[in-house]
Amino acid sequence: MICARGRGTDTYTLRAGKTDNGVLGTHSLDLSDSRVTARVGIGPVPSGGFGLVAALDLDAPPLTRDVVVDLMNRAHEACPYSRATRGNIEVTLTAGGTIIERQAA
Repeated sequence: MICARGRGTDTYTLRAGKTDNGVLGTHSLDLSDSRVTARVGIGPVPSGGFGLVAALDLDAPPLTRDVVVDLMNRAHEACPYSRATRGNIEVTLTAGGTIIERQAA
């Protein structure tokens, strides 16, 4: 299962294994030296005014950027928190500090 486990106020570690929701599918990935950093706060939103904003970054040195981007996109789609807040919170996904361009649904 892929999940974030809190360490401090805004840094999370990524744990991975076989998942019931198919995020990893049949792939086995070495994420032992990987780190997810989450920053959540109040900031400007595209519709105007202010609202909650979140930025999630996956730094996974053993993986290629394509694998990291695919993993982040699939995890973001399957995550219960992402599903519950989709459309209500501006979320930026990055891989190693570089923004991941997401396709419109």
